[in-house]
Amino acid sequence: MADIITNDLTPAQKLVQSLALGNYLKTPGANAVTIGYSAGYTGQGANAVSIGAFAGFTPQSANSIVINASGNPISSDASGCYINPVRPTTNINNFMVYNTGTNEINYNTTFTINSTGELSVTVSGKTYVFTPTTTF
Repeated sequence: MADIITNDLTPAQKLVQSLALGNYLKTPGANAVTIGYSAGYTGQGANAVSIGAFAGFTPQSANSIVINASGNPISSDASGCYINPVRPTTNINNFMVYNTGTNEINYNTTFTINSTGELSVTVSGKTYVFTPTTTF
């Protein structure tokens, strides 16, 4: 069942099990979701998700997720997750990690970097501190 709301898709482009909301959408892939102005603009691969204006603007890879709030076109060149923007910070106390077993994105407190650039690693309750020896 297709739920496609757009101005310029032909009936042949309305693929089963796809969802497209927005203007200037072209060809959503099978089982794909496209939401936003020009999201998935030149086409989407199967099982792709694009959310936000210009998300997945150029041909979006199958099995990819593109979330865009930058106002500029972004896309995917392979299956994976692409998000723009991500807020920068100088507070580097938690590292983002990906668990391939559960497919979760988490943060890890085992590694920290302080304001002087020292890397701390905590393993089994013991903390090791590495001090940079090179100045830039």
